[in-house]
Amino acid sequence: MKTTGIFGGSFNPPHMGHLILAQLAAEAAGLNEVLFIPARLPPHKSGAALAAGHHRLRMLEIATANNPDFCVSDMEIQRQGPSYTLTTVQTLKKQCAGKAQLTLILGADSVRDIHSWYGAEELVRSVKILGLGRSGVDERDFEDLNRALGRHAAEKLKNSFLHLPLIEISASEIRKRVLEGRTIRYLVPDAVREYIREKKLYRQRRDGRKGMMVVQE
Repeated sequence: MKTTGIFGGSFNPPHMGHLILAQLAAEAAGLNEVLFIPARLPPHKSGAALAAGHHRLRMLEIATANNPDFCVSDMEIQRQGPSYTLTTVQTLKKQCAGKAQLTLILGADSVRDIHSWYGAEELVRSVKILGLGRSGVDERDFEDLNRALGRHAAEKLKNSFLHLPLIEISASEIRKRVLEGRTIRYLVPDAVREYIREKKLYRQRRDGRKGMMVVQE
């Protein structure tokens, strides 16, 4: 049976850290493919600096083009309303109809905060979870998860982690560097860097006020 990793997020923009961690996770967990799914409206993030969905989708397509084990889905971009992970997992399970084993790939901060997500109990119960690293997560966080989700779910999350190298590349720092006119070379793939330049993403607003430009769809 094919094994598919589900890697969701805002990808605003997608960067080398995303690609490195996805590759390492696929190798360590024996995944056949990693499916990148950019969120239309991330429920836990402000949209103030969020590039339009079609731009983030295109940047992901560009970033993953040379890796046959990576693919990109527009299912959340096309779906109206907040991009709830539970809804995405349920949809994918119906589409797969038992032909693929799904694994949800989450960063350590997402594992720590998952109890606040929509349908968290059902999400943890219904899909295999792969946590990337343990930086910033301690025993108190698992105690919080235990109280919120129950012992079984907390143990499942605690045992989900892969010990991977810490890749400290931040999308917010990349946006800040673009806004300030500094280089983002080696932080994102060259083709993504060129796309950001060409489409003038994350630049200063035309009215002169500092802030992130929101490119309308």
